[in-house]
Amino acid sequence: MPYGKFEFRGTGLSFLWLWIWTSILNVISLFILFPWTTTAIQQWIAENTYIDNKQLTFRGTGMGFFGNWLLILILSVITLGIYIPWGFCRMRRWLVENLYFAEDADIEKGVPYRASTRKSDEVMPAKKTVDSLYCTQCGAKNKSDNKFCIECGTRME
Repeated sequence: MPYGKFEFRGTGLSFLWLWIWTSILNVISLFILFPWTTTAIQQWIAENTYIDNKQLTFRGTGMGFFGNWLLILILSVITLGIYIPWGFCRMRRWLVENLYFAEDADIEKGVPYRASTRKSDEVMPAKKTVDSLYCTQCGAKNKSDNKFCIECGTRME
């Protein structure tokens, strides 16, 4: 059973504006800009989604989406549509692989945690045992090769 608090904080007005400008771009470009507009929508969804009060972020790019989209389109045409279910799964996999907690994405880019989401400004090293690490923020036991705590998402060092 899932646990934690899942929230979506987007508003209808902000989505309406996003939908209008992405639709106009798609029509004007004859859907050539579809990968970039879809990426913008995914970024909006992620930025308005919170899990246990931690914001998500989408780091995929229009060019990355374009490569997958083009491959799926070509394979779907060649196979007369048979590839569509596999293409859908491939695209969903790409979307999920580019979804991060905002804090984790910032760490990978070398940006410190935002003060609003951290209990302290200092990243403390985790306590090590032979096969496990204990998180210094919540005390949860983690595997020694985990990069982030399985309970609170704090970076394990």
